[in-house]
Amino acid sequence: MSTDKGKSWKLAHTLPKDTVDKASAMLTRQASIATDITCTDGTEVGGKKYRLVQGKFTTDKTNFPALQKFFMSQAPAKHGR
Repeated sequence: MSTDKGKSWKLAHTLPKDTVDKASAMLTRQASIATDITCTDGTEVGGKKYRLVQGKFTTDKTNFPALQKFFMSQAPAKHGR
């Protein structure tokens, strides 16, 4: 969260495609074993409303229990062609 609602944020770096692909595969595995998954609309953070999706899972390498939370924009999707 930032005091200027992200206006001062700058892109620090980008990730190589293979790194993104590996992370996506890991999230897919974790999602397949997740439990207690919830989705809550209208969660407010910094004056904006988000969809909160969360669930419990066990990490791949350490077998450690974890809770993952994703705050997703509730703004209408923009589709390009």
